[in-house]
Amino acid sequence: MPYLKYVLLAVVLAYVLMPAQRILERRLGSMSAAITLIVVTVLLIILSVVYILAIAIQESLELGTAIQEGDITITAIESRLADAGYPLNIDGLYATYQEPIRTGLEGVATSAFGIVGGGGELLIGLTVMVFVLYSLLIDSERPFAWFQRVIPIEDSVQRELLSELDRLMGPLSLATSGSPSFKQFCSELR
Repeated sequence: MPYLKYVLLAVVLAYVLMPAQRILERRLGSMSAAITLIVVTVLLIILSVVYILAIAIQESLELGTAIQEGDITITAIESRLADAGYPLNIDGLYATYQEPIRTGLEGVATSAFGIVGGGGELLIGLTVMVFVLYSLLIDSERPFAWFQRVIPIEDSVQRELLSELDRLMGPLSLATSGSPSFKQFCSELR
């Protein structure tokens, strides 16, 4: 079951997208509405990941440049931490923990290469997710009714979980529609 996480992601996305699916079905038809929602969802996910990665890379390059130019020094970092109430001797800590730091950095590098090398698995998983999401959206309410029947949870607990999920997912629709009710909902959560 290596792709179960993608199937579960598709189920959650289908649950979130179902109101939009119903609205678009009336105008475009079931198949066109499902395809439109999937394309928009995948584009939003890809654009979000690319944007976050671009910001992380930009910040890393700026930090590297600042360190190379001498704008940021160990002394400056230590004094900033001391001003914040965290006195620290970075040279002493590095000398003490040099081996665990090296091992940790090697682990991070290995994981990064594993992520890049696992691109094929990710692509297959996303393909599975898209097909499951499409079938869930196209069939509308039937898959969710089936899930409710086969999940081994008491009916009262299931109703409570779905009620809470509706309470949490509803604001997503309000937020994307630009509704002022979203601000009211957020203030009620505090």
